[in-house]
Amino acid sequence: MLSGNGMKNRISHILAWLFSFDITYNFFSKYKSENSYIDFLILYSIRFKDQRLIKSYFKNTKIIKGVFVDLLIPKYKVVTSAYYPKLLGTYEIEIQDHILNFISDLRNTYFIDFGCADGYYLAVAKKVRQDLLVIGVDIDEKALKLSYNILKQNKLNDTKIILSKEFDEESIRNYSQGIMVVDCEGFEAKLIENLSNTFIQKTNFIIEIHDFVDATIFENVSNKLSLTHTMNVDYSTELENKLISIPIELNCLSNQSKFDLITESRPQKMRWIIAQIKI
Repeated sequence: MLSGNGMKNRISHILAWLFSFDITYNFFSKYKSENSYIDFLILYSIRFKDQRLIKSYFKNTKIIKGVFVDLLIPKYKVVTSAYYPKLLGTYEIEIQDHILNFISDLRNTYFIDFGCADGYYLAVAKKVRQDLLVIGVDIDEKALKLSYNILKQNKLNDTKIILSKEFDEESIRNYSQGIMVVDCEGFEAKLIENLSNTFIQKTNFIIEIHDFVDATIFENVSNKLSLTHTMNVDYSTELENKLISIPIELNCLSNQSKFDLITESRPQKMRWIIAQIKI
């Protein structure tokens, strides 16, 4: 029977053979510690197994639960870092009901996503209301291509879609009322400042506030919208509270892999301004 150290050595040899010789050799050369080396290999094997299970579970790439269930999220490296939270249905769960309520209000006839990234919310809007004019704005050409791709794969790429690097208010001049989702990494106050009063007065807003970029953003946006809109503020949900959304089939994952699965890589607790047109 192997001793404890003998068993550890055997495990290290097996794992070194199963996985990357380069990775294990480089790690061992750097740390010069047999115990650290073995711990690393065991951790690496757990993460490797977990990743295979996660990829197998989500092979159909459809959202599995939540208000946007069954929306297809294509297999690509998304512009944002929240691929699996979108598939789980937990991505920005704080504002999902707000988006759905705005979209379901038939008075709203256009939907603008300013900072559309991979087009997730554009596809959501079209899935719920195909009659909406949907506008995706992003300075990144790759983001616009991904936005088109997600619409196409969900068979939502009709003629009432505009994808552009800039937003032109003329595109919605003949529309009475609508929605704008804003996620532009600290540019939100400047954006609201540059919008015309006519546009603001007929648009409902969901604005992600990036306080860590500029501490004055929240105050500036609030002051601009407070006269014409009823405003609420929602804060990001604690990560631990999202663990209940992990399906039972993935309960065997390590704790670290579970957190990796639900994290949206946010630098701090976020908040959103939900601004609804005053009636």
